[in-house]
Amino acid sequence: MAKFCLECGAKLSGGKFCSECGARLDSSEFVVGSENTGSLSLDEINSLFASEVTNAKYSSFEYEKRADGTYIIKKLKDAYAFSVEVPELTVVIEASAFEGTNIMDVILPEGLRFIGNRAFAGCKHLKRINIPSTVALIGDEVFLNCEKLDITIPQGIDTGADVIKGTLGAKIAEEKAVAEKVAKEKAAAEKVAAEKAVAKQENVQIDGNTVFFGEYPQTIKSNDVKIVKEADERGYYLGNDGHYYAKRVTIRPTYGDAKFSNGQNINPGEICYFKVEPIKWVMVYSSTDRFTVVSQKIIECRIFNSDFNDNYAQSDIKNWLNNELLDVSFTNREKERIITANGWQGKFDRHTYEFKNKIFLLTVDEVMDSIYGMNSNMSRQKKLTDYALANGALTTNGKDGYWWLRTSSSTVGAVRGVLGDGSVSDFFASPNTSTIGVVPSMQIKS
Repeated sequence: MAKFCLECGAKLSGGKFCSECGARLDSSEFVVGSENTGSLSLDEINSLFASEVTNAKYSSFEYEKRADGTYIIKKLKDAYAFSVEVPELTVVIEASAFEGTNIMDVILPEGLRFIGNRAFAGCKHLKRINIPSTVALIGDEVFLNCEKLDITIPQGIDTGADVIKGTLGAKIAEEKAVAEKVAKEKAAAEKVAAEKAVAKQENVQIDGNTVFFGEYPQTIKSNDVKIVKEADERGYYLGNDGHYYAKRVTIRPTYGDAKFSNGQNINPGEICYFKVEPIKWVMVYSSTDRFTVVSQKIIECRIFNSDFNDNYAQSDIKNWLNNELLDVSFTNREKERIITANGWQGKFDRHTYEFKNKIFLLTVDEVMDSIYGMNSNMSRQKKLTDYALANGALTTNGKDGYWWLRTSSSTVGAVRGVLGDGSVSDFFASPNTSTIGVVPSMQIKS
């Protein structure tokens, strides 16, 4: 290889000075060229020097030089290189040029126009790369599975399929999209729930002898409903349909083949959600200022009394009806419409008592009285809600349940109730039995 003077372009023969112009020479004052170059003009030397430097920059790549002086990068030679700067005259990076390499940082030049399919696919250590403003097209799967790369493709660039699939950027974008979707669903559900709450401030709906009043968890959640908001002060969760749901861990059903109303099996220990719905009541008696209603279904199952006391006036279930159930199921305006009724023990109770309550259980004589419309076994049969089934309500057929009356048994330490077939039982259950259903009753102002 020959050396040429940068001052005059003469070929150098050695020594510290140019023999033609006398310029002092060091490593920065000559350029290396081919033996047959001869004497070059200064412009030619600069061009040659630039070409040599450019070729040196491309030494890390397999490349193709185009007729217009631009370059195509075909492949990175060193698969273990950590940092790469692609030279400024590059216009194309071919397919799979960097695929599977260990690069961590890449600088791409302005002037780059096209990045081929899978050019950087599988670069698991790649963390930083820029997309020049001149890029017009990015092929398929260019950054596929670059799992440490947080990248978004600028708008206005034509892209192939799955360009950033498997990248950190794609994961972040997906999480952001999911969060935005959930936020929108939550906002929409809250709006619907708020509208329902306003409409429900006092909502007694009467259809013949059927009354819709108050609310309680009943039906198993539909599979297409998603929970979008955590529990409120009542312990209810908001669904994306604008309805609230109660969360429960199911108890082993007392009837082996029992299923929820949608046909779903009842699996012990499974977390399920139950829709909070209007309670459906049957109007059994009415007068000019009030009407008496009884729940159409068994809405819950609970113990009568934890200490085996069979006196309704001293029972846990009376307290639950008039505290927890009253507070969670009725608005303040609805509570005002519920009459505080005078109650007593009934004809067949061993105890003598009186009470003043808004919600109460029926007596034996009431459920056998034609005025209440329950003077036959069939008329006393009560279906179980899904919620009651999930809580372990007693049933012999998976549908009809057993339910408490407030009348004590003729035998000490037992309470009367209604069996699944609708018959009334004297020695029905011990007061601490937890699987017996609850059928509340109340009087409402006309």
